[in-house]
Amino acid sequence: MPSSLAETSPRRRYVAELQGLRGLALLLVVVFHLFGQGRVSGGVDVFLVVSAFLCTLTVTSRLDDGTFAPSRQVGRTFWRLLPLSLLVLAVVALLTALVLPATRWPGIAQQVAASAVGLENWELVRTGLSYGGAGPSANPLQHFWSLSVQLQFLVVWPLVLLGVHRFARRTGVPARRAVAGLVGAMTLLSFAHAAVTSVTDQDVAYYSTFTRFWELGIGAALALVFPYLRLPRRLGGVLVVGGLLLLVTCGFVLDGGSLFPGPWALWPVGAASLVIVGSAGGSPLARRLLDNRPWRVVADSSYALYLWHWPVMVFYLAYRFHLELGYRGAVLVLLVSCALAWATTRLVERPLRSTFSRIAPRRSILVVAAACLTVALGGLGVTTSIHTKVQDELVLAADRSTYVGARALHEGADGGEQPPRPAPELAAFDKPVDDSCVQSHLDAPRYDAVVRCPLTTGAQDAPRLALVGGSHIEQWIPAAVAVAERHGWSVTAMIKHGCRLGVETPSPPDRPACGRWSANAMEELTSEPPDLVLLSGTWTGTSGVERPPDEGQILAWDELVLEGVDVVALRDTPRFAWSVPECLLENGTPDPCAKHRDLVYAEWSTVRAPATDAHQLDVSELFCSARACSAVIGNVVAYQDRDHLTATYARTLTGALDAELQELGLSIHVEGPEPGSVTKVPTESPG
Repeated sequence: MPSSLAETSPRRRYVAELQGLRGLALLLVVVFHLFGQGRVSGGVDVFLVVSAFLCTLTVTSRLDDGTFAPSRQVGRTFWRLLPLSLLVLAVVALLTALVLPATRWPGIAQQVAASAVGLENWELVRTGLSYGGAGPSANPLQHFWSLSVQLQFLVVWPLVLLGVHRFARRTGVPARRAVAGLVGAMTLLSFAHAAVTSVTDQDVAYYSTFTRFWELGIGAALALVFPYLRLPRRLGGVLVVGGLLLLVTCGFVLDGGSLFPGPWALWPVGAASLVIVGSAGGSPLARRLLDNRPWRVVADSSYALYLWHWPVMVFYLAYRFHLELGYRGAVLVLLVSCALAWATTRLVERPLRSTFSRIAPRRSILVVAAACLTVALGGLGVTTSIHTKVQDELVLAADRSTYVGARALHEGADGGEQPPRPAPELAAFDKPVDDSCVQSHLDAPRYDAVVRCPLTTGAQDAPRLALVGGSHIEQWIPAAVAVAERHGWSVTAMIKHGCRLGVETPSPPDRPACGRWSANAMEELTSEPPDLVLLSGTWTGTSGVERPPDEGQILAWDELVLEGVDVVALRDTPRFAWSVPECLLENGTPDPCAKHRDLVYAEWSTVRAPATDAHQLDVSELFCSARACSAVIGNVVAYQDRDHLTATYARTLTGALDAELQELGLSIHVEGPEPGSVTKVPTESPG
């Protein structure tokens, strides 16, 4: 994100046009966010180029004349970028507590902590959050990723240049030649890395500092040659106009969210480069276009406007319960953001900028760093506190006499009236396994590999159970593990979110990644067949009734049966059109959060696969009564979000799952001579 324009002494070349360039780029970012439904304008890429250009131009000049002071350079960066960002983070934290449901507090607290120390881009990589347009459930700090990339560069790069200069002096190599060689090599490597990663893992590529460095490297390279450029004024004007046209049209032509920072990012990077090179000619046209009062006014508040507009938009949508930002809402958000930007620039950024000149550089670094750490530790403290509460909730929910869960439907158990567990605000964290046991839903080659996650280990010859599919089979893990531990089975999970096991056609058909993953999963399952595979059968939806399994699924089931594997396809669990925990928090009672059974499940005969050797289990009575599918069953909150079971509720399914498997003749015969021996009972399959 834009920082205040670097000031230079009379001996350094001041590029006045860049202030206007950044103002225009900022306007494009804001306009596309508000009116472009999440499209990327290319303005952020321009900011990265300009920031690197100004930083390198300033640092190399000061290194050449011996006036470079690392502490002052880093202190100036901290003092200009971080105080205003910390103010925005504090406001976001406050609005989160006031506007957003408690289910979202821990995630945003982690984002606040990462943003405060300039690591938000890596936090987004870690959590696998894709770049997307604004919505009521969007991350209000998503835009801090680019500020983090810029901050990392502005802190580290001056020290790298200092090291190269000192090395050059000792070896007798011209300093600028050494810097040019380093910049060229790093830029080319980063460009190649970005080109590959944008194809194999776009979400990582979009946020990664390493894939973004080539854009910064272009700016640094331009700074090295800029003092030597002498262009005719007319040519300079043509280059500037061409660059501006490229910048303005970029977002209308390219979908930067799915293409940048791959080779297509050369469009906005090239636009910024043309303007920088063209400005070397001192063209009057360039000055009239970019170095004028309107653009300077916009550019002066550009950093603050960038910081404010995104969270204002997200909180507006969340407060108004709107899924999209209409024209009137966009205008309102723009006006509020401009007002906040003007006020904080005038009352915070400018006074702090003048204060920096009166404070010792090292002291200024310590002051800002201490403030950042305080905010970061506060965010981590909130997260830690909530996770501690989650553990306490799970201990309470372990009381089987009170929190009967599915046994209320399966066995008629009655736990009396008790507060539901886990508490709705904590239900989202009651998950069956950690993320290391599942494969991401993303469509990239690195996510095609099958992650085999051993959950229990039995004897060497113990029967083997595998849970295979997406998140709707992952949620059965607590029950399956408990059943297996009763009888000495070993259990392995092979999970890729959003996918079902299928052959020939992906399941679902519109996800090619599922086809590739399924092929790898089938290879593993057939090369070393387990004794039993549990997977999802039918498909429920948030609107309309469930659908039968597709042909690709049935072919996969039958192929496993031919390998001697017992396949059990479970009827899908309900899906809601709303977040169940948030609904419980808003209403205080589970009744308004229930869904009519007829809106979830079809007639069983219409959704079973018509011809397959797999066993199909109707488990709908474990989630719904004859009339409704409730949000709280047997004092247990059944769902962690719209459609995934809490691990606490899944554990209460143990007895029912064991009984269903025994009816099929697939469970462990516990009264046999050896624990773990399997008795096959010739019963008729419901399939």
